Amino acid sequence: HMLWLTPYTERIFTSSSSARRNFFDGIFLNFDNEHALRLTEYDKLLKQRNKILKEDYNDGDWLNVLEEKLSKLSVIISCSRLDILFKIQDMLKLPLKKFPTVEIKFSNSLENQLLKNSALDVEEELKNKYYESREIDKVVGGSQYGCQKSDLMVKNFSTNMHARMCSSGEQQAILVSLIIASSRALRKIINCSPILLLDEVFNHLDEIRREALLKEIEELKSQAWITSAEKENFIISKKFCYHNLKN
Repeated sequence: HMLWLTPYTERIFTSSSSARRNFFDGIFLNFDNEHALRLTEYDKLLKQRNKILKEDYNDGDWLNVLEEKLSKLSVIISCSRLDILFKIQDMLKLPLKKFPTVEIKFSNSLENQLLKNSALDVEEELKNKYYESREIDKVVGGSQYGCQKSDLMVKNFSTNMHARMCSSGEQQAILVSLIIASSRALRKIINCSPILLLDEVFNHLDEIRREALLKEIEELKSQAWITSAEKENFIISKKFCYHNLKN
């Protein structure tokens, strides 16, 4: 089990919904071993449907079969995402010292429908939407509906600001909070902390936040690899091994 942060990760808040979805799916697959397999299968089925629509095959029966499989798989993927998000949300209620309180939830997504309706109802409605959108999907490609359209909204609850509106420093702090909360949830479920890969994670963190992060890593008992171009960013501790790379 492995979680990571890089300087490029900060862009997920201002980038496309697919960037946010891929980032969180990368976290979710640590909790659900089948999550990546389901996403791959869903993508394969969606491409098959697109090919049939593009080539104008007169094969309505096969389209019906594909759309039924897509609707079932889409609901399973979304249910898994919801279940894992609830576990992470519980851990976000206990933020690190001087770190923001973070709120995360799905936005206008299939997951929101599952909070209001049964999985069977959502599945049936989605199957009908696949059918009704065939002509549009034939022209624009892809699909207008399904779990590949899900998006997540992240908010700094301390300031009541969406993450995309926050400064680079606050965005970095939000990401750290998300990764730590995910690590806590994972440790609680499988009784084993994930490996953490944190690249230039100190860039926008002040000394208090750096101390809080390193202390949390110690308490998690995670194997953590932290890189920084500035040696001064590290706080000397016997709990860590230091490797100074020159030239």
